[in-house]
Amino acid sequence: PPRPLGRRMLAAAALAALCIARADEIRGGGGVAGAAESSTDIPTDGPCKAALASLCATVVPGDGRLARCLRQADRAAKARKEALPVPQACRGQVMEFFVKLFHSGINTSSSSLVRAEPVEGFRAACMEDILTMCRSRPDVLVMGCLKAKKSQLSSDCKEKVFAVQINQAQNYSLDAPLFIACKADITGLKGCQTSVPGGRLACLKGHRTSVSDACKQELFRREQQDSEDIRLNQDVLSTCKAEIQTSCKDLEFGEARMLKCLWDASARRTALTASFSQRCREKVYNLTMHSVSDYRLDFRVRTRCDKDIDELCGKEKEAVDRLSIADLFGNDGQQGFFSEGQSGQVLRCLKSNYLKVKKMMCREAVMQVISIQAAHAAADPVLMRACNWDLSTHCQGSKPGEIHACLRKKMNELSLECREEELLQGALEATDITLKPRLFYTCKHAMGTFCNDISPGGAKMYQCLQDNRLKTDFPLECKKAIVKDLEASNNDWRLKFGISENCKPEMERMCKHPMQQGGGKALKCLKKHYLNVTVEGCKQALTRYVRQGTENIKL
Repeated sequence: PPRPLGRRMLAAAALAALCIARADEIRGGGGVAGAAESSTDIPTDGPCKAALASLCATVVPGDGRLARCLRQADRAAKARKEALPVPQACRGQVMEFFVKLFHSGINTSSSSLVRAEPVEGFRAACMEDILTMCRSRPDVLVMGCLKAKKSQLSSDCKEKVFAVQINQAQNYSLDAPLFIACKADITGLKGCQTSVPGGRLACLKGHRTSVSDACKQELFRREQQDSEDIRLNQDVLSTCKAEIQTSCKDLEFGEARMLKCLWDASARRTALTASFSQRCREKVYNLTMHSVSDYRLDFRVRTRCDKDIDELCGKEKEAVDRLSIADLFGNDGQQGFFSEGQSGQVLRCLKSNYLKVKKMMCREAVMQVISIQAAHAAADPVLMRACNWDLSTHCQGSKPGEIHACLRKKMNELSLECREEELLQGALEATDITLKPRLFYTCKHAMGTFCNDISPGGAKMYQCLQDNRLKTDFPLECKKAIVKDLEASNNDWRLKFGISENCKPEMERMCKHPMQQGGGKALKCLKKHYLNVTVEGCKQALTRYVRQGTENIKL
């Protein structure tokens, strides 16, 4: 490959590109009339003539400046909740200009790179990054290359690329590879012929399992890019605008922060979140559930766990990365239970190796996945596939948020594959009450009243709540939630953190066969040999378990 140009040379090249672009405009006819006939901007004597005279009279034609001026005028009016000043016919011409511009791509062999700037300052900000990182890409794929390498871009270029992404989020036609791959599909999809910003892309995503393989592949690429910032998902952004202002107003956009905030807020039941609209809840639920179906769709996991994935889950990553999107997802979720696809394997691997994860930021990202899957079992495609028969047999009428409890109560009757997945999830939940989100939010007041000297995270908080649940002023709803959780966890020793953490040596010594069998037999064996337990931590955990049984016959 050619040697990268130095910064001074690149700056000179950018300046030369601007001069060449301006010279091309002048050669087109010398002035406004010539520029009108040039491909570097919209015509000045067509449907946009009046709008240009009133809104962009001082703007020099060429390099897309008139088109960008009219686009900005409409956006500014919309932000002020005023009537759009650009007539419909002119708006169509502006959009046609940008579609052709985006589809022409970025010519890395040309000194001007693009015939007109998609956003102001793009050429100067991104020339160095384009020539050093994306020079060998075909014209139409250079923008995709910049988006894929966004973390490596200069801050100025990153800002311009994000501005391009916002435009593409509002109109999927500006994403040339996606538009080409999905053009035939969207034509035949009912409800997808909409002019609402981001509407067509949202419609495509809603039909992701039924579109062509080529469209599925491009949608998957786009969803990975959009996972970074909720502003790139216009459908969710516009639906949840009020909720963002009330529940997440102090949070910065980017790094998938806003979606996490909305998910966490929608799980709480407070006066602040009572105003959450049902449409926003549904949008946040669907987007979050999809984001944890594959490690590449979860921005935090993908960017924070890359090294841990390579070290701990390289085999799983290699396997899923080779799959087509049709093979990766199949028709998962279409019939309520997951029976197809192979998604979720890398996330499952990270969960099973959670204690070996080195980067704290990766651990936090994996904890969020565990928490989401704790609240909704359907967010775990590996578990849903493994438990397909068990769910239809034992939990047919269970509500979405009660599937884990149902499976744990039937632990001894589950298939081996299902039991293994449910035990993995349950054992991880037992290590930290924040990984039991429904219980955590239900008992938040009780934690502040009865356990305020204990850190919210970890298993000690849950043990404190268990020990205080019989006090007369203990919140009733929290007490019910704790008893319900204890009933489910009593069906296998691995679901009880204190015992699983401290009693393995004692079970190896006294209850080896029941321990290997799993289920509740090992717990019964430990109770039988209570007086012979010598490990102090195990003795305390077992004492708590025995006392709970005497206080409530169900336990």
